[in-house]
Amino acid sequence: RHAIREVRSRTTLPFGIGTTLLMPGATENAKVALEERVPIINISLGKGDWIAERARGEYGGKVLATVTNRKHAASAIEAGADALMVTGHEAAAHGGDVASSVLVPAIAARFPEVPLVAAGGFANGRGLASAISLGADGIAMGSRFAITEESGLARRTKEIVSSSGGGSTESDTLYGKNFDGIPARVMKSEESMRLMSSPASLPVVIYRAFNGECVFCVLSSISSIECLRRCIF
Repeated sequence: RHAIREVRSRTTLPFGIGTTLLMPGATENAKVALEERVPIINISLGKGDWIAERARGEYGGKVLATVTNRKHAASAIEAGADALMVTGHEAAAHGGDVASSVLVPAIAARFPEVPLVAAGGFANGRGLASAISLGADGIAMGSRFAITEESGLARRTKEIVSSSGGGSTESDTLYGKNFDGIPARVMKSEESMRLMSSPASLPVVIYRAFNGECVFCVLSSISSIECLRRCIF
């Protein structure tokens, strides 16, 4: 809530927040965004019909749904999404199996009236031009903004991600679903190669979910009893 109000104090232009509905604390974050009347709410990995209904009905807010295929795009539009963030295979973190150059025009052709934001492999003006030619209305540049001076990402991580800093190349990532069961792209390292080498067992998946929820509770000053209840139920 503090971050939303800080952004609002610095601009009169529209802005947005992102919430990955499958993750711990996502529902709470979305509710705060609705209470604060955030103009754009970007949802992913979950059904956000209740978010779209409240945003549209209470203050005219918009929902941008992240999708990786036409089936998910259709579901998002049916649930009330105003626009789609079409995320191709090149994207960092959770992305699809299909390259942006194929996925974007396919979604654009299927849903010609829906605004599209292309994501995955776009980081400059040339990328924007190519995305528009493929049928998108704009691009998302997650990794590009993550390495800016204003970003809170660790400096060493920025140096590794940024090729201009003598770091990564297009071959220095791994793609698979062994970390958390959902296909994702991560930076290549000894630890990530170990984690991605074999499917995570159910106890490990539960532990990672439990650990993520506990971190959220600590950051949100939620009591130990409430945290335990949330983790169990």
